[in-house]
Amino acid sequence: MYINLHTHNKQHNKGIAIYNLQLPNEKPNELLCSAGLHPWHINLENYKDVIKKIKELAREKEVVAIGECGLDKICTTPFELQKEVFKEQIAISEDVAKPIIIHCVKSYNEIIALKKEIKPLQTWIIHGFRGKAETAKMLSAAGIIVSIGEKFNSEIVQTICSENIFIESDESKRTIDEIYQNIADKWHITSHELQERVEKLYKKVFVQKAR
Repeated sequence: MYINLHTHNKQHNKGIAIYNLQLPNEKPNELLCSAGLHPWHINLENYKDVIKKIKELAREKEVVAIGECGLDKICTTPFELQKEVFKEQIAISEDVAKPIIIHCVKSYNEIIALKKEIKPLQTWIIHGFRGKAETAKMLSAAGIIVSIGEKFNSEIVQTICSENIFIESDESKRTIDEIYQNIADKWHITSHELQERVEKLYKKVFVQKAR
């Protein structure tokens, strides 16, 4: 079965997909989804209202993760404000006992530092990871899972085993089965084998914890 950790496409029709809600206006509609405030979209005038909305949505059964949210050093939102908003969403993740899907740009050290400071019980997942093998190794050592998609650094096969990654389509125009095949080729395994490994991780992170 194909597991798509993060997508902006509602038309996904293969396996299980987690659709990223566009807040504050969009609502769950029989789709598995994530709800969060992206650092690009933090508005000083209304971000508290959006956080309140996330708290409400987080308890919906269709909302299986918080995010995407996180830290981005190249966006215009003040970094300290990003950290404040991110911490609020980490608290929501802990409160509802659901994983958090993280957007991270040039902020891996800060993400790891926050994890060490907060010591969360819920799983942290870096989505759309394109970083170097050493960064992947550093995140793995901190207990943070990476999710990769169409564009990724193939060197990570040297440091991350295929049993410990998620796969996503994000905003790609490629199909999820094409993305799986491309990634499976890098690990020298079949797409079916990769599907089985990602599905096992999905059950561990999302299904078993939900019981």
